[in-house]
Amino acid sequence: MSNYDFLSALKKGHTKALELLYKEYWEILYNDALIRTQNEDVAKDIVQEIFISIWEKRENLNVKESISGYLRQAVKYKVINFFRNELTADNYHEEMLFSQDVEVSSDQQLLTKELQQALNQAIDEMPAKMRLIFMLSRMEQKSIDEISLELGLHKQTIKNQLSIGVKVLKKRFSYILFLVLLLFC
Repeated sequence: MSNYDFLSALKKGHTKALELLYKEYWEILYNDALIRTQNEDVAKDIVQEIFISIWEKRENLNVKESISGYLRQAVKYKVINFFRNELTADNYHEEMLFSQDVEVSSDQQLLTKELQQALNQAIDEMPAKMRLIFMLSRMEQKSIDEISLELGLHKQTIKNQLSIGVKVLKKRFSYILFLVLLLFC
């Protein structure tokens, strides 16, 4: 059966076309999903979802390439969505565990807010180049090499600016350790 015949039969609601499609491509799609997920149950679920989706959207199905290519792309996107959802669920679970374990008093919240404001102010008061380097390094998590390339500066200049910036903050916030010990312990 050609691509056109498959699509035409599917769009008309012929279950036989779906059965033929399933028989011809299930194993190929399952193997693709299994290689990508390394989990048999997840791979089976992904392939099942693809065929369900094809049937549900059969009237609007628009396959511009071969059916094989279309189905393999569908596996790729379903796997990406699976991992994205897993990552989101894991992050949410960790946040929930953390938030349940830690009870923060209003005094602690106020202190944290004030410390953040003081830190932001101290960073704002740094010279422009130092502030930019510090923000790229600490806030955007860029490496010294990345910052050097982005700003066109020598690596040693980046290291020096970061070192000075950290020393300024340490000196300015040396009292924090005492406050943290006092309030949180």
